[in-house]
Amino acid sequence: MDLTTLWFGIVVFFWTGFFVLEGFDFGVGVLARLLGRTDRERAAYLETIGPHWDGNEVWLVVAIGAMFAAFPAWYAELLSTSYLPVVLALVGLIVRGVALEWRGKRDDALWRRRCDLGIALGSAMVPLVLGAVLVGGATGNFAYAIAGGVVLLALCLVHGAAFLALRTSGELRARVPHTSRDALFFAATSVVIAGTIVALFVTSFPRAMPGLAYGDAAASPYALKILTWIGAACVPLVLAYQGWSYWVFRRRVATS
Repeated sequence: MDLTTLWFGIVVFFWTGFFVLEGFDFGVGVLARLLGRTDRERAAYLETIGPHWDGNEVWLVVAIGAMFAAFPAWYAELLSTSYLPVVLALVGLIVRGVALEWRGKRDDALWRRRCDLGIALGSAMVPLVLGAVLVGGATGNFAYAIAGGVVLLALCLVHGAAFLALRTSGELRARVPHTSRDALFFAATSVVIAGTIVALFVTSFPRAMPGLAYGDAAASPYALKILTWIGAACVPLVLAYQGWSYWVFRRRVATS
């Protein structure tokens, strides 16, 4: 396998990891407002993603960073043709992050309701917009881009419901669509999202975008070689740490 193909796989891996891990965060962010009947219940739903959401966002930074380093022409073309949607996605991430951090800073019901609205809107906006950007970049078709964004948002909502079923109990869990096998439900939604993202990239290979092949978009062989050594040293440590954090915060959440 040449380094260009290897780094194509690495970029796909990071994008897939982002949507699988951050996907349930987005789903929970929307569902917490829809399912929580009281401020305490909404806070409990959001508590399930409290230890993870900011760490999961790192996958987006790494995915975009890998694109920039390994395929600079692809990065430049995709972002320059999707400037406004990318800005909207960043606004969604900022609004959601600020609302999650500031929600508990004031003992004010109106303040918390506004933060909950910001969390829900930001959580919906990011997968909707990024899904449209990736599908539009791969196909060059506006209608497909819109459909891709809607489908990805819907998958995130189901994925979020599966995560809540896995991480809540009692009345909180009863309101969430669930099965008798929560872990299997969550694994299934993870596989569906992962398969969707992988299929999106693989079906367009060897083209990064219409008229631009990955081979033409790639950095020099020397640069890819240096990136490979850096990735081999750093990625296993990051994966180990994140796996440990999920194990530590694995308990279910309840309102009492």
